[in-house]
Amino acid sequence: MIRKSITFTMTLSVDGFLAKIGSMGRFQWTLVCVVGFMLVPVTFQTLIMTFLGLEPPWRCVKNSTVCNFTQEFSPTGDDPNKDFRCDINDSEWEFTNPYTSIITEWRLICGKSTLGFLTNSIMFLGWFVGNIVFGILSDKYGRRKILFFSSSLVCWVAFASSFVPWYWLYAILRFIIGFGLGGAIVCLFIMATEYVGPNHRAMAGTFTWYFWTGALMLIALLAYLVRDWRKLSMITSAPGLVLFVFWILIPESVRWLMTHGKTAQAEKILRRVAKTNKKEMPDEGLGLPEDQKSTQQEAGFMDLFGSRSMTKKTVISWISWFVNGQVYFGVSLGSVLLGGNMYLNFFLTSLVEIPGNAFAIYAMNRWGRKKVVVIGLVVAAIANLIVTVIPDDRDNTGFVAGRIIVAMMGKFSVMNSFDAIFVFSAELFPTVVRNVGLGTSSAAGRLGAITSPFVIWLGTYMAQLPYIIMAVDAFVAGVLCLLLPETNKEPTAETLQSESPTALLSQKNEEDEEAAPEKMTVM
Repeated sequence: MIRKSITFTMTLSVDGFLAKIGSMGRFQWTLVCVVGFMLVPVTFQTLIMTFLGLEPPWRCVKNSTVCNFTQEFSPTGDDPNKDFRCDINDSEWEFTNPYTSIITEWRLICGKSTLGFLTNSIMFLGWFVGNIVFGILSDKYGRRKILFFSSSLVCWVAFASSFVPWYWLYAILRFIIGFGLGGAIVCLFIMATEYVGPNHRAMAGTFTWYFWTGALMLIALLAYLVRDWRKLSMITSAPGLVLFVFWILIPESVRWLMTHGKTAQAEKILRRVAKTNKKEMPDEGLGLPEDQKSTQQEAGFMDLFGSRSMTKKTVISWISWFVNGQVYFGVSLGSVLLGGNMYLNFFLTSLVEIPGNAFAIYAMNRWGRKKVVVIGLVVAAIANLIVTVIPDDRDNTGFVAGRIIVAMMGKFSVMNSFDAIFVFSAELFPTVVRNVGLGTSSAAGRLGAITSPFVIWLGTYMAQLPYIIMAVDAFVAGVLCLLLPETNKEPTAETLQSESPTALLSQKNEEDEEAAPEKMTVM
């Protein structure tokens, strides 16, 4: 009797392949660094308007017969005479600081003062729209094409905006820049972790985030060295004009190729990864994990409100993202109005993101996501409140230093909260509604960012008002997050019905079984 032994070798998932050909080798480090360098000129455009749209103090010209004040007037000060210039001819007063901006060029003051802050909100609005549009386009045409198109769009339009002669055209271009940011930022961070194994993704994402922080600090340095707004705009956008040279270094998303049936292209890229990392390609084929082959229909928007529990999670997540977006960008934009050296202020409130990001990762693993979000928001609220009680005396070095230090504490805290809310939200929503839950939460964050310039603008009426608003918002959001469950080290719900303890226990057992090697041999 003759026995025949037939061996069927199952496929490996992308993560399974990376485990064998290197999950954080030379290829991954090169990719992360290239993505980081691409992120720098793109990041410039997120907060460059802090300086391009800055309004300097003003004073009366010498020998004026109409304007007889001898002091300088800050646009955010409490002096009742700061709006005196609105009733006199422009020739009777002058800006004092040796820098230009869109405010000084187009005289966006008095009745037009909202336009300077509106420019920033217009950019954030474009970002909001771009998030939605490029999310759809990247699913259809691939991450790589959208990454380069959106990143180049940001930098080329920003460079073109340096030469426009009219404010209305400049505002339109800022919207387009924001629209491009909506695709570029997301795709860049996705690409930074796309070829990294699960155990190294947090490190790769954090490392990429440091390029973001470095770009913000560089904005302060460039703005200090280049005081002409058009030249500063050109310098910060020009490096992005040649981003296409990185095309050969950044491959298409392997996971996107797999989900679109392009396995041969995906395997070709993975062979390149193996060669760069000096590893041997595994004998197994490449395939999708079983959970991605499921044809189960994903839930829709209304399922976010399908139960009281889901409604609570959804609403609080939206509020938390909104407040984090508002406070993060609000503190950044408001740093230049705290007194002292505005360039140093912006630099310091950006620098504090480096330890803030590292601490957030440690704290999330040590104490859980919920505590980091809650404590981050509450401490940010306290810090903003303290800023309001420190006298706004620009001539008192102690008061100025105190306001800056407390603002740095606020930025550190909201950075912790913002980092944690990304992870917290992803774990709160069951798999079937995770995409729509995270998508709508991120949109809420963009809406919060849209409001931040107007919150800072309110300082023209009362210097403490922006910080009072941000303090109240942060405290309310922090308290509301107390109502959410902790997700750290808890199994993630897969369906809308799997939120009960029994279902979670069953799911955990299933996850333990699925944690076995992805290769299977049947004799």
